[in-house]
Amino acid sequence: MGRASAKRKSQKGQEVRYLWTPQEGPQLLYILADWCPVVFYGGARGGGKTSGSLGDFLQGVDEHGANWHGLLVRKTYPELQEVIRQGKEMFEPLGAEWVQFHRQFRFPNGSTLTLRSIERLDDAEKLQGAQFTWICMDEATNQPDPSVFRVLLACLRWTAADVPNKRFRLTGNPGGAGHHWVKKLFIDPNPLGFQVIEDDDIPRMYIPARVDDNKILMERDPEYKDRLEHLGSPELVKAWLEGDWNVVLGAYLPDFSPRHIIAPFTIPEHWTRFRAVDWGYVDYTCVLWVAVSDGTIEGIDRGALVVYRELHVNDHTAEEVAEMVADLTTDEEEIVYTVMDPAAYGMRQKVRGRKGVTIAKVWAECGVPLKRADNDRLGGWNQLRQRLRKDSLYIFSTCTQLIKAIPLLQHSKHKPEDAQEDGWATDPCDSLRYACMSRPLVTDYKEPEATDVLAATNWLRAHGIELTDFEKAMK
Repeated sequence: MGRASAKRKSQKGQEVRYLWTPQEGPQLLYILADWCPVVFYGGARGGGKTSGSLGDFLQGVDEHGANWHGLLVRKTYPELQEVIRQGKEMFEPLGAEWVQFHRQFRFPNGSTLTLRSIERLDDAEKLQGAQFTWICMDEATNQPDPSVFRVLLACLRWTAADVPNKRFRLTGNPGGAGHHWVKKLFIDPNPLGFQVIEDDDIPRMYIPARVDDNKILMERDPEYKDRLEHLGSPELVKAWLEGDWNVVLGAYLPDFSPRHIIAPFTIPEHWTRFRAVDWGYVDYTCVLWVAVSDGTIEGIDRGALVVYRELHVNDHTAEEVAEMVADLTTDEEEIVYTVMDPAAYGMRQKVRGRKGVTIAKVWAECGVPLKRADNDRLGGWNQLRQRLRKDSLYIFSTCTQLIKAIPLLQHSKHKPEDAQEDGWATDPCDSLRYACMSRPLVTDYKEPEATDVLAATNWLRAHGIELTDFEKAMK
């Protein structure tokens, strides 16, 4: 919690002195986002989320006075004790008093902040008819029922006056009972955060919180992170420290984290590009477009794979999907090869009156020639795992299906060293596995000796392989 004094002018021109100011970084951005109707500020434990929320409420006190009324909820009343402590520290120097009977902070100008515990939907429904200009679900991921959020959202209104910037705030950490509904609503649509999500639901935004953003906590309690290491499983500790929403306990690929998700950028034209496909009709067909880094972009090592586009569809014929793939691939993209599940060479469909046409042949006729993917499952998972561990795989944040699928992939119940083969999450992951197997990760690379190059060239020519063809295939 920030402990610094700050001054600002109220709407009436009076000087207001605060004993708290937001810390630079996500907490400050959280405070400045008062224009966004719904914001989820979450991630790592110790990120300063509660104090940031109280500071956000405080912004409206001197501006709206008796028309500014807030509601902050947690799942149980004992969880509110820390909120009360921080609230007293922040509000009492401004003349506010804590009224225990009503569980409410009251300010001299008529503003109020009410604290409530909401353990289940029935508790939230008791507030129907109430009106507030500011609402916060603190530690929202402790709440398993997303309906609580919807019921409280309906209370965000004020009929006594026109109050601008009425807003709903949520905070939370990964791994709680409400992990999945919070992730689906706020993180999956935009994993990197800081942008308004505009879809069929209410406009909303995700602001990531990291423990290292709380400089004051790190200075005053440098052993905080070390203590977290002993409070849970490696996956859960990882979620708490990194604010990693993709952590799933028992996940098959636990090395996947937010550092593998990057903002889209223009892929250099000279980078090698290819596609990897896992075929399905009732199940999903997943197509991934992948580029190979040459090391010229800072932070992306030479040989790293960058997944920059995806297609995820079902209930479409081979011809229809191939045409989609061709349409999505621009004229400027030179796709060196496309690998597909080897099963596609045995599956046959009826196409334009012809029976028994393989999926691979259909795609080739649509202008998308295929190569058989290497379906060594354990070898492929190992390649994928190594790329994750060595930061040699990155995924554009726009590839939302793949990003959602990786952390959901589970160990096989019958063969633990392999991944479970059922469920929609397997399709994108299989495509990624094929991609990795088509470009095996090379470690400890060194330039070959001239004699090695000559020997390799002679071998290629002896086997009837033109050197130019070989170079093109290995780009």
